Amino acid sequence: MVGGEVIGAIVVQDVENERRFTEEDQRLLTTLAVQAAAAIRNARILETTRLQVRRERVLREITSKIRSSADMHTVLE
Repeated sequence: MVGGEVIGAIVVQDVENERRFTEEDQRLLTTLAVQAAAAIRNARILETTRLQVRRERVLREITSKIRSSADMHTVLE
């Protein structure tokens, strides 16, 4: 979970031995899950930031061309 949102699950089982895993195993998997969730969240934030940077770059280029152009035909191109 990240910020109250479930983003995935880690499932571990031993079909031959129901009681195979201990509370210590559960604590380890919980710790790993928290770290994995943080990494996934950070990757999502990074991708969102990259997309925003691309949008802003295109917007800046368009704005610059509009400001530097004197006629409507050039602006529309």
